[in-house]
Amino acid sequence: MPASLDELPIHGGVEVEVLNVLGTGDAFASGFLSGWLRDEPLEACARAANASGTLVVSRHGCAPAMLTPVELNYFLHEAQADPARMRRPDCDATLSRLHRVLPARQRRDEMLGFAFDHRNQFFELAQQCGASEARISQLKGLFVNTVAQTE
Repeated sequence: MPASLDELPIHGGVEVEVLNVLGTGDAFASGFLSGWLRDEPLEACARAANASGTLVVSRHGCAPAMLTPVELNYFLHEAQADPARMRRPDCDATLSRLHRVLPARQRRDEMLGFAFDHRNQFFELAQQCGASEARISQLKGLFVNTVAQTE
């Protein structure tokens, strides 16, 4: 790790028209981690992270905008070949088709999520209960341990 943020390498992405920001951070993190967990070079991890975030920000929705590895590979290839054409990935017919048909998505009548990163709500609850805000991190630790044990 460099001693200063100024010494960090910068890996740019493709500039696209932003349609929606929901889910972009999740896509960026998953793009980075997918390579990092396979011991890919940091440059490849950053390229996948930037491209994943880019694709999600160029689509409407959050979870429905998430991409598959096939879409990521196609986008990276096409963006390298012609960055100007990929400024609007939502208008690329092949990419749209890949997103529509890969993978076969199962319809779910119910989806359950467990989000516990809502800082303001936890602060408000602590204040309402007269609890120390320092206990919030303990509570989040309990959540993580419970999920790990349940899984």
